[in-house]
Parts: sequence; structure tokens; C-alpha cells
Amino acid sequence: MSYKASLSAAIAALLLASLVSCEDQRAKFKLTDPLAEPRPAAEPSTSASSPSSAPATPLSKQRSAAKAAKPSFAALQLTGTTVAYRQSTLAPKAGGTIKTVLVRAGQRVADQATLIVLDQVDFALALRQAKAAQAAAEARLDAVRSEFERFAALLKVRAVPQSQYDKVNAEFRVVTAAKAQADVAVAQAQRALSNTVVRAPFAGIITEVMVDEGEAATMMPPTRLLTIAQTDRLELVVQVPERAFGELSEGSKLRARFNAAKLSRELTVARVVRALDPRTRMFRAIAELDNSDGKLRAGMFASVTLLAPGSAQ
Repeated sequence: MSYKASLSAAIAALLLASLVSCEDQRAKFKLTDPLAEPRPAAEPSTSASSPSSAPATPLSKQRSAAKAAKPSFAALQLTGTTVAYRQSTLAPKAGGTIKTVLVRAGQRVADQATLIVLDQVDFALALRQAKAAQAAAEARLDAVRSEFERFAALLKVRAVPQSQYDKVNAEFRVVTAAKAQADVAVAQAQRALSNTVVRAPFAGIITEVMVDEGEAATMMPPTRLLTIAQTDRLELVVQVPERAFGELSEGSKLRARFNAAKLSRELTVARVVRALDPRTRMFRAIAELDNSDGKLRAGMFASVTLLAPGSAQ
């Protein structure tokens, strides 16, 4: 029994020594349980005084910066075309043969200047006839007026019956109306004669002449004689996209660059056509410009910039 007890004690001592050795080795190499969850790596601490750290930008400031960076219509590039302030295609007010054409395309004319004259022979004869009828009506009126005044005086002293006076009075009213009708006929004949002369409705430039001497001019269908345009003032018609509808109104400032004329003008929008073209989805803005120096022409192309308020000099 003593031998078995000694053997057991030796084995126990050996196991204890092995266990102590294992614990020492584990502590030395810092062994961890492989089944344990890994610890997250410690985040590096940042100091408030670190130069690389910066405070977070507030959301409101970010939105303000984004809004400021958003493109504005103040720099919107548009296109425009100049048109004459007024333009008319003239037609005759009377029918007849064209006798004289006094102007040519490109010629500048004054207001009420004579442009075309039709043959006046028939109209002059009609006026003479109307004046002759007027003279006859006036002579008849003078004769009846004298008789009417005489019967009126006799009626006051009861020298003539009322029936005779009434008869003369009725005749006097008839010839008075006839004289008025003759006067109207003369006025109409004079107007018809004056209508054989085609005059400029305003001062401008003749842009096209469609007829020549000897051709027939009719009122129905109307014969197109010539076209006149007023160009000392022009209108710039600007095509504006739909998305800029709220950015442009009457009073908005524009800068127009005319490359062909090598000049630019700063203009103010006078009118806005508040209807979109269904094909182009654009609307028109119209600005007026002075062209008394004649440097611009109708039909010129312009590059247009919508200026921000207060940017025009």
C-alpha cells in the first residue's frame, strides 16, 4: 500500500507541475480563447486641438451653398431678331391702270409722299359730271327759294291759300335735298380722284416694289403695290424658353450683341407675349431700340443676355 501511495503522489505532483507550466506560458504569450468574440479595435482618439479635425458643416449652410451654386437665369443666353417698328404693304383704294411709279426699293420717303399714281382720266370726268349736277341743283334751289319766300310773305297777309303755300314749301324741301345730294356726289368724286394717288402712310424706307407702270391695279382682290417700313425705330423680338418664364417680364434688362454690325445695346423689355408657341415651347419678349443712326437693319440676328437686376450700367 505504501508503494501505491507514493506512486499516486508522484503522479499528482507531476500533473500539478505541468499545469503550472502551461499557465505560465499562456500568461507569457497572452494566449486568448479562440472561441471568444474578438474585441473591436480601439478608435484613435482625436484631440480638439488637432489641426486636421474640423467642425461639421451645418445642413442649412450646405443648402445655402448649393443654392448659391445653382445656375441663375441672369446669365441665360437667348437669341433675337430685329423687326421694323412699323411695316405696311400698300394696296390701291381705286381700280385702274398704273400710270407712274415714283419710288424704287431702298428709297427713303417722307410721310404722305406720293409713291404711285393711277390713270386719272375717268375719275376726273366723273368729278366734272358731279360738279355740273351740283351747279344745276344749286340753280334750281335758288329759283324755288325765291318763290318760297314770296309765298311765305303772301301767306302772312292771307293773299294766297294755305294749300298753295304748302305745295311751294314741299318743292323747296325737295330741291334743298337734291342740292345736298349733289354736294355729296362731288365730295365722293373728289375722294375717288384723290385715291388714284398712293401716298406713304408714314416716313420710312421702301423695301419692295411689286408693280410697274402700265399694269392694272384692282381693289378686289387687292393688288399688292409696294411695302414700306419704318426703321428709325426697331423692335427686338427675343425667343425665350419656357423654363425662364418667371425670370423675364416688362422692365427686365437685356444686353443684345449684333455681331454683323459689331455693336451691342442694353435694352429694356417693353412687352412680353404671354403665350407659348406650342411647337417650340418658347414665348416672345419685345424690346424697342432707337435706330436713328441707321447702324442696324431689320432682320438682323442678335445674341441676347438676360441681365441680373442692377447689373446694367
